[in-house]
Amino acid sequence: NYQSGCWAAWIASFCLVVPSVIKVFLYYGWTTDPRPVYSALKYNSVYDPQWLKTYWIYRKNHYAFFFAEDFFGAAGLFISIYTILCLKKIYRSTIGLFKKLLLYSWIVGSICPALDYLQHMGTLTASQGIMSEMLSSTLAFDEPSIKALEISFNIETYRTNWVFALFYLFLSLSILINSYLCWYDKTFESKGLSIFGVGIAVLGIITMCVEIVAYALPGYHENLETAYAGCGVVWGVVCLPIWLFWLGWKMGKILHIRQRKHFVEE
Repeated sequence: NYQSGCWAAWIASFCLVVPSVIKVFLYYGWTTDPRPVYSALKYNSVYDPQWLKTYWIYRKNHYAFFFAEDFFGAAGLFISIYTILCLKKIYRSTIGLFKKLLLYSWIVGSICPALDYLQHMGTLTASQGIMSEMLSSTLAFDEPSIKALEISFNIETYRTNWVFALFYLFLSLSILINSYLCWYDKTFESKGLSIFGVGIAVLGIITMCVEIVAYALPGYHENLETAYAGCGVVWGVVCLPIWLFWLGWKMGKILHIRQRKHFVEE
C-alpha cells in the first residue's frame, strides 16, 4: 500500500525531528533548570565530586527528556522500515539483489538505534538508582563512589556508541542503493532524490568515522566531539527527515499517477 508507506515516511520524519527540539530545550535550559556547564576554574577536573554531583542531579531531573529524545529517534527509524518495504515493491524492473540490500541494510540500521536506546535507558536507570541512594545518605556520597559511578557510566556509554556507529553505515548503504535505483529505474525515477541521497550517504560515512575516532582516541577531544555532534545533528535531524519526507511525497505522487492512469483505462 503506497499510501500507508507515504504516511509512514512522514510520521517517521516527524519523529526524527522531535529529538532535535528536545536537544535545543536542554541545551538552552528551557526546562526545569538550566544545563550545568563545566568550568576548569571552578572544578579540579571532570571527575571532581562536586561537578559530578551537580551533573548527576541534572541527569536525574531530566530523565524524562533523555527518555523521550532516544525514544522518538528509535521509533522514527523503526516506523520507516515499512516505508522502505513499500519502496522495495515499487522497483519492479530492478534485479532482486539490490532490492534485498536496500531493505535488509535499512532494517539492520534501524534496529541498531533501538538496541542502543534500550541499553542506554538501562544504564541510565541503574545509574540514577545508585545516585539516588548516594544522595539520600551523606555517608554513602564520597569521592571514590561518585567517581566509580561516572567511570562505569562512561564505559557503558562508549561501548554502545560503537554499536550505534553501525547505524550510520547500514542506513548510508541503503540510501546509496536507493540513489542508484532512483537514477536508473524508470518506475521510481528521481534525479534530485538520487543526488541528495548520495550526499546523505557520504555525510553518514563521515559522521561514523568521526564518531569512532572521537571515542577511540585516548583522552577527551573537544574538537572531535563537537565535529561529531555537528555532523550527527545535520545528518540525523535535518537531512534524513528531509529525505524521508521527500521519499514519502514521491511515493504519494506515483500512487496518484497510477490511480489516474487506471481511471483513464477504465
